[in-house]
Amino acid sequence: MTERITDRVNGERMAADLAALAEMTRREQPGYTRLAYSEEDRQARVWLREKMAAAGLTVRLDAAANVIGRRAGESEASVLVVGSHIDTVPNGGRFDGIAGVVAGLEIARVLHEAGRRLRHPLEVIAFTNEEPNAFGISTVGSRAMAGKLTAARARELRDPGGRTLAEAVDFLGGDAVRLGEARRSRGAIAHYLELHIEQGPVLDRERIPVGVVTGIAAPTRLRVRVEGRPDHAGTTPMGMRKDALAGAAEIVLALERIATDVGDSVGTAGRLVNQPNHANVVPGHVEMMVEFRSIFPERIAAVRARLLEAMQEIARRRGLEISWEFMMEERPLQIPPETVELAAAVCEELEIAFRKLPSGASHDANHIAEIAPVGMLFAPSVGGRSHCPEEFTDTADIAAGTRALLGLLLRLDARP
Repeated sequence: MTERITDRVNGERMAADLAALAEMTRREQPGYTRLAYSEEDRQARVWLREKMAAAGLTVRLDAAANVIGRRAGESEASVLVVGSHIDTVPNGGRFDGIAGVVAGLEIARVLHEAGRRLRHPLEVIAFTNEEPNAFGISTVGSRAMAGKLTAARARELRDPGGRTLAEAVDFLGGDAVRLGEARRSRGAIAHYLELHIEQGPVLDRERIPVGVVTGIAAPTRLRVRVEGRPDHAGTTPMGMRKDALAGAAEIVLALERIATDVGDSVGTAGRLVNQPNHANVVPGHVEMMVEFRSIFPERIAAVRARLLEAMQEIARRRGLEISWEFMMEERPLQIPPETVELAAAVCEELEIAFRKLPSGASHDANHIAEIAPVGMLFAPSVGGRSHCPEEFTDTADIAAGTRALLGLLLRLDARP
Protein backbone atom coordinates (compact mmCIF):
# COMPACT_ATOMS: atom_id res chain seq x y z
CA MET A 1 0.00 0.00 0.00
CA THR A 2 1.39 3.41 -1.00
CA GLU A 3 2.18 5.65 1.94
CA ARG A 4 0.19 8.85 2.12
CA ILE A 5 1.81 11.99 3.42
CA THR A 6 -0.81 12.08 6.18
CA ASP A 7 0.65 8.78 7.45
CA ARG A 8 3.83 10.64 8.37
CA VAL A 9 2.16 12.41 11.29
CA ASN A 10 4.18 11.32 14.32
CA GLY A 11 2.13 10.97 17.50
CA GLU A 12 5.17 10.30 19.68
CA ARG A 13 6.77 13.54 18.54
CA MET A 14 3.57 15.43 19.29
CA ALA A 15 3.37 13.84 22.74
CA ALA A 16 6.90 15.09 23.44
CA ASP A 17 5.86 18.61 22.40
CA LEU A 18 2.84 18.51 24.69
CA ALA A 19 5.00 17.29 27.57
CA ALA A 20 7.57 20.04 26.99
CA LEU A 21 4.93 22.77 27.03
CA ALA A 22 3.34 21.26 30.15
CA GLU A 23 6.59 21.98 32.01
CA MET A 24 6.15 25.71 31.40
CA THR A 25 3.69 26.32 34.21
CA ARG A 26 3.49 28.03 37.59
CA ARG A 27 5.01 25.47 39.91
CA GLU A 28 3.23 26.61 43.07
CA GLN A 29 -0.22 25.90 41.64
CA PRO A 30 -2.01 22.63 40.89
CA GLY A 31 -2.75 21.73 37.30
CA TYR A 32 -1.29 23.80 34.50
CA THR A 33 -1.16 27.58 34.71
CA ARG A 34 0.38 29.52 31.84
CA LEU A 35 -1.54 32.76 31.82
CA ALA A 36 -1.27 35.11 28.90
CA TYR A 37 1.37 37.83 29.39
CA SER A 38 3.12 35.85 32.14
CA GLU A 39 6.76 34.81 32.25
CA GLU A 40 5.61 31.24 31.57
CA ASP A 41 3.82 32.44 28.44
CA ARG A 42 6.95 34.21 27.25
CA GLN A 43 9.07 31.13 27.94
CA ALA A 44 6.71 28.89 25.96
CA ARG A 45 6.80 31.29 23.05
CA VAL A 46 10.59 31.15 22.91
CA TRP A 47 10.37 27.34 22.83
CA LEU A 48 7.73 27.44 20.09
CA ARG A 49 9.71 29.82 17.89
CA GLU A 50 12.72 27.51 18.07
CA LYS A 51 10.60 24.48 17.14
CA MET A 52 8.97 26.36 14.26
CA ALA A 53 12.36 27.35 12.87
CA ALA A 54 13.57 23.74 13.11
CA ALA A 55 10.48 22.73 11.10
CA GLY A 56 11.60 24.96 8.23
CA LEU A 57 9.31 27.89 9.03
CA THR A 58 10.29 31.55 8.87
CA VAL A 59 9.21 32.91 12.25
CA ARG A 60 8.07 36.38 13.27
CA LEU A 61 5.86 38.18 15.77
CA ASP A 62 3.23 40.58 14.51
CA ALA A 63 2.18 43.74 16.34
CA ALA A 64 -0.30 41.77 18.49
CA ALA A 65 2.51 39.36 19.50
CA ASN A 66 0.97 36.50 17.54
CA VAL A 67 3.69 33.90 16.87
CA ILE A 68 3.65 33.23 13.12
CA GLY A 69 5.68 30.56 11.29
CA ARG A 70 5.50 30.76 7.50
CA ARG A 71 6.34 28.24 4.79
CA ALA A 72 6.55 29.68 1.30
CA GLY A 73 4.23 28.33 -1.37
CA GLU A 74 4.68 27.73 -5.06
CA SER A 75 2.84 30.99 -5.66
CA GLU A 76 2.06 34.17 -3.77
CA ALA A 77 -1.56 33.13 -3.43
CA SER A 78 -3.47 33.96 -0.26
CA VAL A 79 -2.21 32.05 2.75
CA LEU A 80 -3.55 28.88 4.35
CA VAL A 81 -3.46 29.14 8.13
CA VAL A 82 -3.43 26.51 10.88
CA GLY A 83 -3.64 27.97 14.37
CA SER A 84 -4.72 27.96 17.99
CA HIS A 85 -3.25 29.20 21.31
CA ILE A 86 -0.86 28.13 24.09
CA ASP A 87 -2.11 30.18 27.06
CA THR A 88 -4.19 28.41 29.71
CA VAL A 89 -6.78 29.26 32.32
CA PRO A 90 -5.59 29.22 35.96
CA ASN A 91 -5.12 25.65 37.22
CA GLY A 92 -6.22 24.35 33.85
CA GLY A 93 -5.19 21.56 31.51
CA ARG A 94 -2.38 20.95 29.04
CA PHE A 95 -4.37 20.32 25.84
CA ASP A 96 -6.85 23.19 25.38
CA GLY A 97 -5.50 25.21 22.44
CA ILE A 98 -2.07 23.66 22.85
CA ALA A 99 -3.03 20.52 20.92
CA GLY A 100 -3.95 22.72 17.95
CA VAL A 101 -0.63 24.57 17.94
CA VAL A 102 1.26 21.27 18.22
CA ALA A 103 -0.85 19.93 15.31
CA GLY A 104 0.16 22.90 13.18
CA LEU A 105 3.79 22.42 14.13
CA GLU A 106 3.62 18.73 13.23
CA ILE A 107 2.03 19.50 9.84
CA ALA A 108 4.89 21.91 9.12
CA ARG A 109 7.41 19.21 10.05
CA VAL A 110 5.75 16.62 7.84
CA LEU A 111 5.76 18.96 4.83
CA HIS A 112 9.35 20.01 5.53
CA GLU A 113 10.63 16.44 5.85
CA ALA A 114 8.76 15.36 2.72
CA GLY A 115 10.05 18.34 0.76
CA ARG A 116 6.43 19.11 -0.11
CA ARG A 117 5.64 22.68 -1.08
CA LEU A 118 2.01 23.71 -1.19
CA ARG A 119 0.57 25.94 -3.87
CA HIS A 120 -0.43 28.43 -1.17
CA PRO A 121 1.93 29.75 1.48
CA LEU A 122 1.27 28.09 4.86
CA GLU A 123 1.25 29.85 8.21
CA VAL A 124 1.16 28.19 11.61
CA ILE A 125 -0.05 30.71 14.20
CA ALA A 126 -0.11 30.67 17.99
CA PHE A 127 -2.54 33.47 18.76
CA THR A 128 -1.94 35.77 21.70
CA ASN A 129 -4.21 35.35 24.72
CA GLU A 130 -7.22 33.29 23.71
CA GLU A 131 -8.42 32.71 27.28
CA PRO A 132 -10.25 35.28 29.46
CA ASN A 133 -7.95 37.65 31.30
CA ALA A 134 -7.89 40.39 33.91
CA PHE A 135 -8.39 43.02 31.19
CA GLY A 136 -11.95 41.80 30.60
CA ILE A 137 -11.60 40.51 27.03
CA SER A 138 -10.15 37.40 25.41
CA THR A 139 -9.03 36.18 21.96
CA VAL A 140 -6.76 39.21 21.77
CA GLY A 141 -4.48 38.05 18.94
CA SER A 142 -7.21 36.84 16.60
CA ARG A 143 -9.35 39.86 17.48
CA ALA A 144 -6.50 42.14 16.40
CA MET A 145 -5.95 40.12 13.22
CA ALA A 146 -9.62 40.59 12.34
CA GLY A 147 -9.29 44.35 12.90
CA LYS A 148 -11.46 44.36 16.02
CA LEU A 149 -8.94 45.67 18.57
CA THR A 150 -7.37 49.10 18.24
CA ALA A 151 -4.25 50.52 19.83
CA ALA A 152 -6.41 53.06 21.66
CA ARG A 153 -8.57 50.34 23.18
CA ALA A 154 -5.49 48.38 24.24
CA ARG A 155 -4.27 51.46 26.10
CA GLU A 156 -7.64 51.91 27.84
CA LEU A 157 -8.01 48.38 29.21
CA ARG A 158 -6.25 47.81 32.54
CA ASP A 159 -5.87 44.86 34.86
CA PRO A 160 -6.42 45.26 38.64
CA GLY A 161 -2.71 46.08 39.06
CA GLY A 162 -2.96 48.98 36.63
CA ARG A 163 -1.05 47.42 33.73
CA THR A 164 -2.57 48.22 30.36
CA LEU A 165 -3.28 45.62 27.72
CA ALA A 166 -0.90 47.53 25.47
CA GLU A 167 1.91 47.07 28.01
CA ALA A 168 1.10 43.36 28.27
CA VAL A 169 1.26 42.91 24.49
CA ASP A 170 4.61 44.70 24.39
CA PHE A 171 5.90 42.42 27.17
CA LEU A 172 5.46 39.47 24.80
CA GLY A 173 7.35 41.22 22.01
CA GLY A 174 4.43 42.84 20.22
CA ASP A 175 4.12 46.49 19.31
CA ALA A 176 0.82 47.78 20.63
CA VAL A 177 1.32 51.25 19.17
CA ARG A 178 1.14 49.59 15.75
CA LEU A 179 -1.59 47.14 16.69
CA GLY A 180 -3.52 47.97 13.54
CA GLU A 181 -0.71 46.45 11.48
CA ALA A 182 -1.71 42.99 12.73
CA ARG A 183 -4.95 43.30 10.78
CA ARG A 184 -5.39 41.06 7.75
CA SER A 185 -7.60 42.17 4.90
CA ARG A 186 -10.44 40.01 3.67
CA GLY A 187 -9.05 37.61 1.10
CA ALA A 188 -5.51 37.58 2.50
CA ILE A 189 -6.26 34.25 4.21
CA ALA A 190 -7.55 31.58 1.84
CA HIS A 191 -8.75 29.34 4.68
CA TYR A 192 -8.22 29.04 8.43
CA LEU A 193 -8.15 25.60 10.08
CA GLU A 194 -7.95 24.61 13.73
CA LEU A 195 -7.72 21.34 15.61
CA HIS A 196 -9.06 21.61 19.15
CA ILE A 197 -10.04 19.30 21.94
CA GLU A 198 -13.81 18.99 22.24
CA GLN A 199 -13.97 20.12 25.89
CA GLY A 200 -17.20 18.16 26.12
CA PRO A 201 -18.19 14.48 26.48
CA VAL A 202 -19.75 13.54 23.12
CA LEU A 203 -16.79 12.10 21.22
CA ASP A 204 -15.37 10.32 24.25
CA ARG A 205 -18.74 8.81 25.15
CA GLU A 206 -19.25 7.54 21.60
CA ARG A 207 -15.59 6.45 21.18
CA ILE A 208 -15.14 8.54 18.03
CA PRO A 209 -11.65 10.00 17.39
CA VAL A 210 -12.55 13.04 15.29
CA GLY A 211 -15.33 15.60 15.39
CA VAL A 212 -16.16 17.77 12.39
CA VAL A 213 -17.39 21.05 13.85
CA THR A 214 -20.52 22.56 12.32
CA GLY A 215 -20.79 25.76 14.36
CA ILE A 216 -19.21 27.61 17.27
CA ALA A 217 -20.97 29.35 20.16
CA ALA A 218 -20.05 32.91 21.09
CA PRO A 219 -19.81 34.62 24.48
CA THR A 220 -21.36 37.83 25.71
CA ARG A 221 -19.43 39.12 28.73
CA LEU A 222 -20.29 41.92 31.15
CA ARG A 223 -18.50 43.57 34.03
CA VAL A 224 -21.21 44.11 36.66
CA ARG A 225 -20.87 46.49 39.62
CA VAL A 226 -23.23 46.37 42.58
CA GLU A 227 -23.15 49.38 44.93
CA GLY A 228 -24.76 49.04 48.33
CA ARG A 229 -23.82 50.52 51.69
CA PRO A 230 -21.24 49.17 54.14
CA ASP A 231 -22.70 49.04 57.66
CA HIS A 232 -22.04 47.31 60.97
CA ALA A 233 -23.07 43.67 60.61
CA GLY A 234 -24.25 43.43 64.22
CA THR A 235 -26.25 46.61 64.58
CA THR A 236 -27.94 47.03 61.18
CA PRO A 237 -31.36 45.32 61.04
CA MET A 238 -31.92 42.99 58.10
CA GLY A 239 -34.70 45.12 56.67
CA MET A 240 -32.53 48.25 56.65
CA ARG A 241 -29.50 46.84 54.85
CA LYS A 242 -28.22 47.57 51.35
CA ASP A 243 -26.18 44.41 51.00
CA ALA A 244 -24.25 44.44 47.74
CA LEU A 245 -23.18 40.81 48.04
CA ALA A 246 -26.73 39.59 48.60
CA GLY A 247 -27.76 41.50 45.48
CA ALA A 248 -24.87 39.98 43.53
CA ALA A 249 -25.90 36.53 44.72
CA GLU A 250 -29.38 37.14 43.33
CA ILE A 251 -27.85 38.11 39.98
CA VAL A 252 -25.86 34.87 39.88
CA LEU A 253 -28.96 32.80 40.60
CA ALA A 254 -31.03 34.82 38.13
CA LEU A 255 -28.47 34.13 35.40
CA GLU A 256 -28.55 30.41 36.19
CA ARG A 257 -32.36 30.37 36.06
CA ILE A 258 -32.62 32.42 32.87
CA ALA A 259 -30.06 30.39 30.91
CA THR A 260 -31.83 27.20 31.97
CA ASP A 261 -35.27 28.54 31.05
CA VAL A 262 -34.18 29.89 27.66
CA GLY A 263 -32.48 26.62 26.78
CA ASP A 264 -29.57 25.88 24.43
CA SER A 265 -27.55 28.46 26.36
CA VAL A 266 -25.27 28.63 29.39
CA GLY A 267 -24.53 31.36 31.92
CA THR A 268 -21.63 31.77 34.34
CA ALA A 269 -20.48 34.36 36.89
CA GLY A 270 -16.89 34.65 38.05
CA ARG A 271 -14.04 36.94 39.17
CA LEU A 272 -16.20 38.16 42.04
CA VAL A 273 -14.63 40.88 44.24
CA ASN A 274 -16.42 41.71 47.48
CA GLN A 275 -15.59 44.84 49.51
CA PRO A 276 -14.81 45.46 52.28
CA ASN A 277 -14.88 41.65 52.62
CA HIS A 278 -15.02 41.45 56.42
CA ALA A 279 -17.29 39.18 58.43
CA ASN A 280 -18.60 42.02 60.60
CA VAL A 281 -19.31 44.53 57.80
CA VAL A 282 -22.31 44.48 55.47
CA PRO A 283 -20.83 44.28 51.94
CA GLY A 284 -20.92 47.67 50.25
CA HIS A 285 -19.46 46.95 46.84
CA VAL A 286 -19.23 43.91 44.56
CA GLU A 287 -17.72 43.65 41.11
CA MET A 288 -17.94 40.50 39.00
CA MET A 289 -17.76 39.19 35.46
CA VAL A 290 -20.90 37.66 34.00
CA GLU A 291 -20.95 35.61 30.82
CA PHE A 292 -23.54 33.79 28.75
CA ARG A 293 -23.27 32.05 25.40
CA SER A 294 -25.14 30.00 22.84
CA ILE A 295 -24.79 28.83 19.27
CA PHE A 296 -28.17 30.46 18.47
CA PRO A 297 -28.32 34.29 18.20
CA GLU A 298 -31.96 34.42 19.30
CA ARG A 299 -31.10 32.57 22.53
CA ILE A 300 -28.30 35.01 23.27
CA ALA A 301 -30.70 37.90 22.74
CA ALA A 302 -33.29 36.34 25.05
CA VAL A 303 -30.81 35.76 27.89
CA ARG A 304 -29.45 39.29 27.47
CA ALA A 305 -32.86 40.95 27.69
CA ARG A 306 -34.07 38.92 30.66
CA LEU A 307 -30.82 39.32 32.61
CA LEU A 308 -30.79 43.10 32.25
CA GLU A 309 -34.43 43.22 33.35
CA ALA A 310 -33.64 41.01 36.36
CA MET A 311 -30.73 43.22 37.45
CA GLN A 312 -32.90 46.32 37.26
CA GLU A 313 -35.58 44.62 39.37
CA ILE A 314 -33.03 43.48 41.98
CA ALA A 315 -31.63 47.01 42.20
CA ARG A 316 -35.09 48.54 42.76
CA ARG A 317 -36.19 45.99 45.33
CA ARG A 318 -32.98 46.08 47.36
CA GLY A 319 -32.21 49.79 47.09
CA LEU A 320 -28.94 49.11 45.27
CA GLU A 321 -27.19 50.70 42.33
CA ILE A 322 -26.35 48.08 39.72
CA SER A 323 -24.40 49.06 36.63
CA TRP A 324 -22.82 47.02 33.86
CA GLU A 325 -20.41 47.36 30.99
CA PHE A 326 -20.41 45.02 28.02
CA MET A 327 -16.85 43.82 27.52
CA MET A 328 -17.62 41.40 24.69
CA GLU A 329 -20.63 40.73 22.46
CA GLU A 330 -19.61 38.11 19.93
CA ARG A 331 -21.65 36.43 17.22
CA PRO A 332 -22.03 32.64 16.96
CA LEU A 333 -20.39 31.10 13.94
CA GLN A 334 -21.75 28.62 11.43
CA ILE A 335 -18.94 26.75 9.68
CA PRO A 336 -19.43 26.91 5.87
CA PRO A 337 -21.30 23.72 4.87
CA GLU A 338 -18.88 23.04 2.03
CA THR A 339 -15.97 22.99 4.49
CA VAL A 340 -17.87 20.65 6.80
CA GLU A 341 -18.59 18.26 3.95
CA LEU A 342 -15.00 18.42 2.67
CA ALA A 343 -13.69 17.59 6.16
CA ALA A 344 -16.12 14.67 6.38
CA ALA A 345 -14.94 13.40 2.98
CA VAL A 346 -11.31 13.57 4.10
CA CYS A 347 -12.09 11.55 7.23
CA GLU A 348 -13.84 8.92 5.11
CA GLU A 349 -10.91 8.78 2.70
CA LEU A 350 -8.44 8.33 5.57
CA GLU A 351 -10.75 5.78 7.23
CA ILE A 352 -11.01 7.85 10.41
CA ALA A 353 -14.32 7.57 12.26
CA PHE A 354 -15.98 10.94 12.81
CA ARG A 355 -19.21 12.68 13.65
CA LYS A 356 -20.48 16.20 13.10
CA LEU A 357 -21.18 18.36 16.14
CA PRO A 358 -21.22 22.01 17.28
CA SER A 359 -18.77 23.64 19.67
CA GLY A 360 -20.13 25.09 22.89
CA ALA A 361 -16.80 26.83 23.54
CA SER A 362 -15.69 29.90 21.64
CA HIS A 363 -12.38 29.98 19.74
CA ASP A 364 -10.05 32.23 17.78
CA ALA A 365 -11.90 30.94 14.71
CA ASN A 366 -14.88 33.11 15.66
CA HIS A 367 -12.89 36.23 14.81
CA ILE A 368 -10.94 34.91 11.85
CA ALA A 369 -14.27 33.88 10.29
CA GLU A 370 -15.00 37.58 9.74
CA ILE A 371 -12.12 37.82 7.26
CA ALA A 372 -11.77 34.25 5.92
CA PRO A 373 -13.58 30.90 5.66
CA VAL A 374 -12.78 28.62 8.59
CA GLY A 375 -12.90 24.94 9.47
CA MET A 376 -12.46 23.13 12.77
CA LEU A 377 -11.90 19.55 13.90
CA PHE A 378 -12.21 18.13 17.42
CA ALA A 379 -10.29 15.47 19.28
CA PRO A 380 -12.06 13.76 22.22
CA SER A 381 -11.79 15.04 25.80
CA VAL A 382 -11.76 12.13 28.24
CA GLY A 383 -14.83 12.40 30.45
CA GLY A 384 -15.62 15.73 28.79
CA ARG A 385 -13.29 17.44 31.27
CA SER A 386 -11.57 20.71 30.40
CA HIS A 387 -10.28 23.88 32.06
CA CYS A 388 -9.13 21.68 34.93
CA PRO A 389 -6.04 19.61 35.79
CA GLU A 390 -7.90 16.41 34.79
CA GLU A 391 -8.21 17.59 31.16
CA PHE A 392 -6.86 14.78 28.95
CA THR A 393 -6.86 13.79 25.29
CA ASP A 394 -5.14 10.63 24.08
CA THR A 395 -2.17 11.23 21.80
CA ALA A 396 -3.56 8.74 19.27
CA ASP A 397 -6.68 10.87 18.92
CA ILE A 398 -4.66 14.07 18.55
CA ALA A 399 -2.60 12.36 15.86
CA ALA A 400 -5.77 11.19 14.08
CA GLY A 401 -7.14 14.71 14.16
CA THR A 402 -3.84 16.05 12.82
CA ARG A 403 -3.90 13.56 9.95
CA ALA A 404 -7.42 14.69 9.08
CA LEU A 405 -6.40 18.34 9.39
CA LEU A 406 -3.46 17.80 7.04
CA GLY A 407 -5.71 15.98 4.59
CA LEU A 408 -8.19 18.85 4.67
CA LEU A 409 -5.37 21.36 4.21
CA LEU A 410 -4.13 19.49 1.11
CA ARG A 411 -7.66 19.36 -0.35
CA LEU A 412 -8.10 23.09 0.15
CA ASP A 413 -4.68 23.81 -1.33
CA ALA A 414 -5.55 21.86 -4.47
CA ARG A 415 -8.74 23.81 -5.13
CA PRO A 416 -8.56 26.43 -7.90
